[in-house]
Amino acid sequence: MSINVDEFANRLIGELNDCIDKTFQIPDEVFRECGTSAIIVAALSHGGSNEEQKELSRSAQEKLERLYRSVPGVPKGAVDLICMAYSTVAICFDKRIESISDEEVMKNLMAASLVMGVAMGMVCADPVTKDAVRAKALSMAGKLGAEIRHGPSSQLKMWAMTEAKTTRGSDVDVAKALVAKIPAHLAAVSKDPQRLIYDTLRAASRDTGG
Repeated sequence: MSINVDEFANRLIGELNDCIDKTFQIPDEVFRECGTSAIIVAALSHGGSNEEQKELSRSAQEKLERLYRSVPGVPKGAVDLICMAYSTVAICFDKRIESISDEEVMKNLMAASLVMGVAMGMVCADPVTKDAVRAKALSMAGKLGAEIRHGPSSQLKMWAMTEAKTTRGSDVDVAKALVAKIPAHLAAVSKDPQRLIYDTLRAASRDTGG
């Protein structure tokens, strides 16, 4: 089972759009123009090394101030966080083009989900609503984390089960034989791949009454 990065990214984008439109109520035209300003300001917070970077920092700060003014009742820190979460997801899409691993992208998506949850918690005045949105964000991040942790090992287990059908011997013998044949992209999935394969084969034997 492969990690479906696009599915999680699209779901998170939907959550962020809903948060920006309904919870923060940032005008669409303002967010389209200024939504990436917070991450630029943060990246250049120590000052640019040349005039071009300094001008970029000044421009981003002006756009960020415009964002703040568009939602005067929202804490500035919350605006910063929701913008950073959105920018992180956008960067993830760009990074896919540069062949960054799906695992790294998923870690960034999980971080963006957590940041979104914190931002929403800052905006929601009602304690019950605040707890609900935080719980939702944490749940989503937990699911992303589970995919990161278990996705590759699930692929190794499925590969082992397929290979075992054409490999003779006991579960111990088959596990030893398969360890030497593990595909390169699954080689680092487990610290003890032989044990993982053996446990997988044993579990399958129990399930089938073998």
